[in-house]
Amino acid sequence: MHESSMAPGAQYRLPAFYLSCAEQLPPSNPGRPLLERLLDSWVPPQGAVFITLQPDLVSPVLACTAANELSARIQRTLSLQGLETGLADQLSPRIQVLQHYLLDQPPATVIELQLCTGLSADTYRQLGHGLQVLRSEGVLLICLDRTPADWRDADYRSPHDGYWRELMDRWVDEEQWQQAIKLSDKSGSQVTTVQSSVSNASLCLMHAAFALGGLCKPQRLFGYGLDDQDRALAGLGWMR
Repeated sequence: MHESSMAPGAQYRLPAFYLSCAEQLPPSNPGRPLLERLLDSWVPPQGAVFITLQPDLVSPVLACTAANELSARIQRTLSLQGLETGLADQLSPRIQVLQHYLLDQPPATVIELQLCTGLSADTYRQLGHGLQVLRSEGVLLICLDRTPADWRDADYRSPHDGYWRELMDRWVDEEQWQQAIKLSDKSGSQVTTVQSSVSNASLCLMHAAFALGGLCKPQRLFGYGLDDQDRALAGLGWMR
């Protein structure tokens, strides 16, 4: 049984994903949309939000073709984190191509939230936590990383690298410990969170994806070849 199966009457939530692919994608469609291959029953999304990392930014940018309720909600979520948001009216070329690889018919509302590096791990997680409710409202949430031309680059780790599995095992243990401290602390004092800044793009996005998925380990690990030039898409999926 796949993780997408639900008990009768259960509320359906769209999955959340961490994906990594090259900056330049082949223009041809690979056949059956990639995300639909992961699920037994696929509910087309009402909207999609791609969270990307742009190291040259000093503050987040929200890119969408037209202002809408979803973009306004994301802006409010960012504002609650004390982040001012710039606006752009065009998705990045990579997302314009990638959305057709992932979905048979991309939704009318597709948004790219471009984050900057240098925020705290807690900020990236709080952002993911604030957006995860959208999964129950028919919005597909995807953290999109960039696979370098030389994937052996010292600053990059593939989603298939065991490093991420070990790191998230530790994150889950830390979350459980913090929850136990909160329950046992009768004084109501706050649990200290990590506030050091994060400079690695993949790690920034993984913190956000971990929170989008509900602060638990992903249930799916996958990869697809896109052409005969070793360009591929790899990722992690939080299916529950």
